[in-house]
Amino acid sequence: MEMEYAYPDHLTRAEALTRRADKLHSWLQRDEYAVYRDENSIDNLLELIDLIIYALEYGLPDPEWQRFRRSFKLCHRKIREEFETPEELVQTYNAVIVELKITLEEYKLAVQLAA
Repeated sequence: MEMEYAYPDHLTRAEALTRRADKLHSWLQRDEYAVYRDENSIDNLLELIDLIIYALEYGLPDPEWQRFRRSFKLCHRKIREEFETPEELVQTYNAVIVELKITLEEYKLAVQLAA
């Protein structure tokens, strides 16, 4: 996983942050994240959530960012819980993927409104 952290000169800050969120959103659609296969899937998703937080945390003023940070951290916490059945784990995993995608879309809107 590699993420560009500097904003390209030809893009505004909002465009660069939107592009970054789009890239992270597209990663969530890759099989290595979108499909639960085994315990490695959880480790991969946890690593991606950490990257999402790191890549986006300075894009919005702190009060606005905290809402998104809480949502990403909640996803992180949900996927680390103990599950009684494999089906419950897969269901939670899929729900976390959906929640991450929704939160990234909301983040993009917040960035565009802040511009």
